[in-house]
Amino acid sequence: MGRIGHLWASTLAVLAVCAIFAGVVQAASSEWLIEAEPLAEISTEEKASTTIGATEITVPGLGITTKCSKGEETRTIFSGGTDKLTLTLSECTVASSGCELEPFTASLKSELIQTGETYYDLYEAAKSGGPIAILKFKTKKEGKFCLLPKEIELTGTLAGTVPEEERKIRTVVFSEAITSKVNKSLASEGKSQTGLFYGKEPASFTGELSTKLTGAHAGEEWQRVPPTKLCKSKPNTNVTTQRLKCTAGDGYAGEIKGELPSGVGTLDAGGGEEITCNEVKYDGKFKENGTPAAVAGGINHLTYEDGGGACPSTLAGNPAVAVSFLNLPYSKSTLLYRGIGNPQGGLTFKPQPGNNPMRLKLVFGAPAVTCEYKYQGVFGGAVLNGTGGNSSSLLLATTWQRDVGGAACPMQLNSSALLTLKRPNPGNPDEIAYVAAE
Repeated sequence: MGRIGHLWASTLAVLAVCAIFAGVVQAASSEWLIEAEPLAEISTEEKASTTIGATEITVPGLGITTKCSKGEETRTIFSGGTDKLTLTLSECTVASSGCELEPFTASLKSELIQTGETYYDLYEAAKSGGPIAILKFKTKKEGKFCLLPKEIELTGTLAGTVPEEERKIRTVVFSEAITSKVNKSLASEGKSQTGLFYGKEPASFTGELSTKLTGAHAGEEWQRVPPTKLCKSKPNTNVTTQRLKCTAGDGYAGEIKGELPSGVGTLDAGGGEEITCNEVKYDGKFKENGTPAAVAGGINHLTYEDGGGACPSTLAGNPAVAVSFLNLPYSKSTLLYRGIGNPQGGLTFKPQPGNNPMRLKLVFGAPAVTCEYKYQGVFGGAVLNGTGGNSSSLLLATTWQRDVGGAACPMQLNSSALLTLKRPNPGNPDEIAYVAAE
């Protein structure tokens, strides 16, 4: 893999939705995107429903584990990135006790939070200061005495990991390991920790909530993201919100473009085989909030060339390789804020719903060999504000898996390119573009 690929492929792991803590565990403002469009621009709310697998609540201090094998949830998401949900768990057992737990309903709301470079949904009681749920116990039918109180309040908060990109089914994962990781990071930052309580006893929750839209946008892809604002000049840190903020009147909407400032873009096949291109370019149009412009929005062009044509390679026989990206434009691409630390933003490529998927194509040799690839994980890159001298930087790093072609086609390619991130300034050289939250 090329040096850029080695150094930066892992940055895709942080292209997740995000927000910032400020002193204590609290949510920053956020927004729901549905097919790259803010919910606030298309509606005020949307219905959703959740599939819930087996769940566990473990209480070390009492030596018990509550397991529920059945669950259902209804949810409403609102513009502004908030939601409310009702979760019902049933068919519950209480291990190491003579107790049976009656089916119970939890009323919750969730917000987007960040600690370190990782992003989570933080769930708490829908009513501020109230319990998440009231658990009611009774003696098992076998007649063994139940030592637990008839009622116990479930209180506190719990954090779950969130998807990295828009998906039709948004799955949030909870576990003791995740809670431990969150709290370790929070402690290192001097911030209050998240925690669930079973009565007065610390507890942990294990399970998954897989949610899909069921209202007017049923079946569409969605995610929760932090606020974004594109800037003409370098943003400063808002000490109150701990987010990057544009100078007043410095917001930007319009064309975003970039190219290699030097070096090459690579398509690394491993084993010393790679394709190198000295001309890598892209352009697109975005709103000030980083979502696609209404006209010709998203990414319109993306090219890997060398001298305007095929790129040299060290594939078998050292053929020149014509590289192309199929099914452009990628009109639902987004350029979104991530946080104060590196990276400050992320660009994610996405086609119009219903269009053919994004694919990479190689053609080389005589007779011509044609190979096509589908991307794995996230197709996009990390944005670093003002790190390229006279430009912000966009680090593209994507893994591609062969989908069409025979043995002459590499099975897998790791593409990487360190590009500029600029905005046109008619009659003058292009100027730097920045990503902020406010």
